[in-house]
This record gives sequence, C-alpha cells and structure tokens, in this order.
Amino acid sequence: MVKLKGLNEVLTEEEISAILRESYPDTGQDIEFENFLRAYLDMQGRTATKSGGSKMSSSFLKASTTTLLHTISESEKASYVAHINGYLRDDPFLKKYLPLDPGSNDLFNLAKDGVLLCKLINVALPGTINEKAINTKCVLNPWERNENHTHCLNSAKAIGCTVVNIGTQDLVEARIS
Repeated sequence: MVKLKGLNEVLTEEEISAILRESYPDTGQDIEFENFLRAYLDMQGRTATKSGGSKMSSSFLKASTTTLLHTISESEKASYVAHINGYLRDDPFLKKYLPLDPGSNDLFNLAKDGVLLCKLINVALPGTINEKAINTKCVLNPWERNENHTHCLNSAKAIGCTVVNIGTQDLVEARIS
C-alpha cells in the first residue's frame, strides 16, 4: 500500500486500508481492475480534498435511451491530471506540456492529437505502442492524428480495455456520447 503513488504523501496506510475496506470488506478476495480503479480514483479525490483541492468528488453516469454520458467532476479531472503529471513528467515529448493545471481544460486539449493517449497506454503496459510509431510533431495533419488515435484504440483493445462504439473522430471532436 505504501507504493500507491501520489496517495501515500497525504493519506496514511491506515487511511488507505480503511477506504478500501469500505468498498471491499473481504480483503482476501480478488478485486476486478475496474473496481480497483474506482477505489483508487476515490482515494485520489479524497487526497485532493484533504490537501486543499476541489471539494467536488463525485462523478456519475447518466443513462439515456441508447448511450451513457459520462460527466467528469473536478476532483476526477484533478486525479487524472495528477496521474499524468506523475507518470509522464519525464517524457521527452510531453515535458514541454507538463505539468498540467487541474483547474484548466489543458488535459482535454492535449489529448486531442492522440499522443497523450498513446503514452498512457504505454504507462499501463510498457512497450504496447512503439514510440517511433507515435506521431509527435508539434502540429499534426488529420491523417497523423487519425493514426495516433487508431494506435490508441487498437492498443487499448489489445491490453484488455473494453472499447465499444468509439472511433477516431470521436476522440478528435471530444464527443462524450
């Protein structure tokens, strides 16, 4: 537990254990990755609140007739930004864009060309996307951007992420539904 990067500086090991026990009282059972990720994001939200960050820590899904609309909260965005700033701060290409400000929409603007998304896939499973295959020019043409998004979506599927009804144009346009 001490190795939960970014949390152990604000929360004690006892606090982390207590938060995990709230959601998973049987610590002897396996936790699905998605459930662990939710618990981790909850802990990051509590960490942000405890260290004086945003007080909004809830995120929710709104169901419509055919799609789900994910609304991101400020604490959730702050958690993503902290993760990106922590894991990608030494990346040669992203160094000039980091650290991201959790109070701005820099995260979403940086994700549009697909480079950040490809780099995050490689954080999850190093070497999944060949770094030489990622188009990292300062200004990408639509084909290069599309190629980055294709690498990202195909690699996400390859490492076990469920990618349903999303295409490269959805990423370019930042469509949420």
